[in-house]
Amino acid sequence: MARRWACLGWVCLLGVSLSTTGCFTIAKQAFHEARGAQGDVVPVTELREGALARYRAIEFLPAKTTLGSKLCPPEVLRAYDYCANQVRAELRRLFPGEEPRLTVASEVLYFQKKGLLGGALMLTRVHLREGDQLLADVVVKAESEAFRAGGEDDLASASLNALRRFLESHAGVARAAQARAVARPTATAPSSPTTRPAGP
Repeated sequence: MARRWACLGWVCLLGVSLSTTGCFTIAKQAFHEARGAQGDVVPVTELREGALARYRAIEFLPAKTTLGSKLCPPEVLRAYDYCANQVRAELRRLFPGEEPRLTVASEVLYFQKKGLLGGALMLTRVHLREGDQLLADVVVKAESEAFRAGGEDDLASASLNALRRFLESHAGVARAAQARAVARPTATAPSSPTTRPAGP
């Protein structure tokens, strides 16, 4: 009898453990779904903060890759270039279009969609140049554990957003803050109509 009760206790303990683990897994996946794809810039060569402040124009070259279409579908490059155009528009006030010009050249090194057993990952090598002079060499890493944000568009967007933050920080935080303040004016409440004093 004692042995039977012991076995029943282990079964109940195992059931509670599995239930708790399942809840934790669901909560963890819910966190990843809410977080979406995230990007980060890893410098290959160090670049001091503010080093790009002198540049007044920026150009994003079309993204390239040496991988075949099976490893890097054409949709990846199209999504990357689309997001690059959006970022260029967002940086227009920071880089108003005058010389000297900063050129951004990107090469996709690795791409993997989100699967059942693994996360999504995209690695892009980015060179910042002025003419033939290499100013910075960085790797942009974008990853996602979310099923809703593990495709080409999501990873490309995360990559370019990370690169935008990197460019802003090295072009001058003050200039970036000023540009965003001008681009996003604060809303003001409509002024109330002037009332005339009542006559006698």
